[in-house]
Amino acid sequence: MSLGCTDQDAILAPGVVPVAIREFTGNRPPATWPWAQPGLARRTPTVPPVGDVSTESVAAPGRT
Repeated sequence: MSLGCTDQDAILAPGVVPVAIREFTGNRPPATWPWAQPGLARRTPTVPPVGDVSTESVAAPGRT
């Protein structure tokens, strides 16, 4: 999971798709700017609600 507001770009650069990305883009599904969309490889990470990310949401099973 990318917990930082811009960490997903660095995670996507080497080809790793995070299971979740923190919302910071102003409602751009899936919280990723257009230049990073190809790095998602047609996968859609979970986007937790805006605000504090709970340990329960990070540890939740069943992410794809």
